[in-house]
Amino acid sequence: MARARGAIAECLSELQSESHENQQKALLTLVSITKVSPQNRNLLTQADGAISTLLSLSMSPSSTTTQLLALSILFNLSLNPNLKQSLADMDTILFLNSVILSSTSAEPSRIAASLLCSLAMIDKNKAKFGVAGTVEALIKAISKPRGPASHHFLSTLAELVQFHGNCTVAVRSGAVRVLIKLVENSDCEDLAGTSLAILCLLARFEEGLTALKETDQIVPLMMDILKGKCMLSKEGAADILLRLFDESEGCISDALRLPEFSSVLADLSVRGSVRAREKASLLMKKLMEANMDDVYGDIGNKTTTYLQCSFCVLFIFIFISSNPRKMSRPGDWNCRSCQHLNFQRRDSCQRCGEPRHSAGAHDFGSCFASGRGGGGSSPFGLSTGPDVRPGDWYCNIGNCGAHNFASRSSCFKCGALKDESSGGCGGGSSGFEAEYMMSSRLRGLSFGGASGGSRSGWKSGDWICTRLGCNEHNFASRMECFRCNAPRDIAGVAV
Repeated sequence: MARARGAIAECLSELQSESHENQQKALLTLVSITKVSPQNRNLLTQADGAISTLLSLSMSPSSTTTQLLALSILFNLSLNPNLKQSLADMDTILFLNSVILSSTSAEPSRIAASLLCSLAMIDKNKAKFGVAGTVEALIKAISKPRGPASHHFLSTLAELVQFHGNCTVAVRSGAVRVLIKLVENSDCEDLAGTSLAILCLLARFEEGLTALKETDQIVPLMMDILKGKCMLSKEGAADILLRLFDESEGCISDALRLPEFSSVLADLSVRGSVRAREKASLLMKKLMEANMDDVYGDIGNKTTTYLQCSFCVLFIFIFISSNPRKMSRPGDWNCRSCQHLNFQRRDSCQRCGEPRHSAGAHDFGSCFASGRGGGGSSPFGLSTGPDVRPGDWYCNIGNCGAHNFASRSSCFKCGALKDESSGGCGGGSSGFEAEYMMSSRLRGLSFGGASGGSRSGWKSGDWICTRLGCNEHNFASRMECFRCNAPRDIAGVAV
């Protein structure tokens, strides 16, 4: 620590030099010192005049390199939670606003936006940005033609609008219109997905939801997103539609007038992510519960009856698709390559074509038979068929219930470890305890951090997408997130 303190004192002395070369060397050293070590960040802030000197250099118009290095050091300091509040003084915020609006280079704007986002991560600071005009500055920057810093502006705005006061300021400054335009015109899936995530945050409050309801053709626009954008965008669009349907029968009416709406929901409920499938099912449920006579009284009973029948059929289809076990019969088998449920008579998977045995097919008759042929019972009260052998075990996690061979150390379906989920052939740990353990494991995966030991189902090189609202696990072979299409080199965190 004494060595680090000495190096910091020497660098601060060099910063007083009139030589730009000496200043930049000292700044580079401080960037390196504060990049990794929280202790070194605290030491730098404790030095007399360090923060004021860095702020002065970051405002220097004579050298862009000096400005970038000073801003980078301030950003490193903001990574310490105990320093965020002291760094977020009004003069600093106003200066960063000016960098966002007036900088001719993308790099200073990018670092300034990142610094603002870091400082806004504690709730005590959020109100300051609304007063200082940061929300308005970000919306103006976002409304300009797309640039390298556009995503940083959006990420900062997403952090700020979680505070109700900033949400009100954003709506009054035209954020809904600007974000909708960005979603419509952007050819970048990443920007569109983040824009929709911000719209979802705005829709949590009355003023944001009202602005969305008043947007022209909002329901058809959301349907187009459900049809063609990335999975993160689809989840955002479905969330917005759910909020609109809760508040406006007119929006439900607009949705029912779209011929493709039901088929788009059906496709999303089958081929979407877990969250997208859940939202699609909720959307269908809301449409089913709507009073069609009131909503469509001007069209006629014949059309109303047709629509109601169509949605009934579609709802049943979604229910069956999302609950395949409830339709299984003894001898049906589950392909371990793609998890598709196949009838007993099939020798190869209907979906992927893998042979029954080479795909590691799991016989549903062993778990969900009706009791013919004897056998024990699973922890879920289901009869076991004749294929259950001594040492085989059932997974107790959530609603999994999969039958696993004795040789397996983890569940073939959900990946839960045998010690956490094993129920043997007639008992085991309680469902509540097992579900708690599994949820804890999943929370550990959500942020890409190691929780000690290896994780079942993860392999060397796999990575987690850190893009806002995504946090998806990707295989090592993927160069972009399968869910939100974010590039690996930007959003990837190796596991």
